[in-house]
Amino acid sequence: MRLRVMQDILKRHGSNLNLSTENVSGEYEIKQFPDLYMDLRELTKFNFLLAEKQRLEQTTVFHNKNRKVIVDGTTLNEFRNIVNDIQIKVNTVIAAIEEAIPEQDDNSVSIKLPGYVDLTKISTFIKDINTILNQSLVGKYQGTVKLQNFDTGSNWIEVVLSNQDAVVYFGQIVMVATELLRVEFLKWKQTEHTIKALEIDIEAKKVVLEGLKNEFKAKADLHAKMLAEGADIKDGQIEYQTQLSKSIVDLTEYLAVGAEVHTALNAPPEVQQSFPNVEDTQALLENSILLLTSGSEDTGSSGE
Repeated sequence: MRLRVMQDILKRHGSNLNLSTENVSGEYEIKQFPDLYMDLRELTKFNFLLAEKQRLEQTTVFHNKNRKVIVDGTTLNEFRNIVNDIQIKVNTVIAAIEEAIPEQDDNSVSIKLPGYVDLTKISTFIKDINTILNQSLVGKYQGTVKLQNFDTGSNWIEVVLSNQDAVVYFGQIVMVATELLRVEFLKWKQTEHTIKALEIDIEAKKVVLEGLKNEFKAKADLHAKMLAEGADIKDGQIEYQTQLSKSIVDLTEYLAVGAEVHTALNAPPEVQQSFPNVEDTQALLENSILLLTSGSEDTGSSGE
């Protein structure tokens, strides 16, 4: 999980855990318990709160299914101590993350590396992402692509693009690559696996496989043409479309082996909507990784 995502979850659910009570005939009603319960459930998914989760699970409060929860003073104190301990730990982790990573730029994009363990593959991936960004973002989208952050403890990098229009346009490219992965790329690879397994003439296999590859690239060409025309990029348009098509193909192949692309968490809604919803495509990505990496120890080694 990205540190920024972790930070966002902790702030939303744990920055101010509200444990307020009302005396009811010598006992205590925990006000708005369902909201507090949901916050605690989300927070105790993190490993650093495993001990507190176990303590919560041992209380009668945490197994109460009523919206109105009334407890005695001893039970309330036990529950309050656990909540206070969670609050302290959450605030400590939030502060640590804020120290570790810079404030996120509105025009930043987070990119997850595939699960490579080979340094050469990691180096090639970063080089290719740089090429994809610089070849795709031309004209009014052109600008310096800067590294903002390497998310410590995970395989994510953040880059800052030149402006909001560039982020939206890149989101459209990612959307096209995701759609190509869903509709064309996996069908191509599945058919390729089937053809390779057939006992037919080697030259015939080569012809069929080359045809499948060309068909996929033709679809990428068409999408590149439509994107370039929609973006009103006129200078060197034919050359640009060729470069953009190559970028789309490369990005699709990286998405197929586990790469992800996200907007900044604080990006405006219209920017976020220009990118595919990764949660909606998670099953697709998992299936593609399984297809392309079966029998491989290093993700992506069979998808090149």
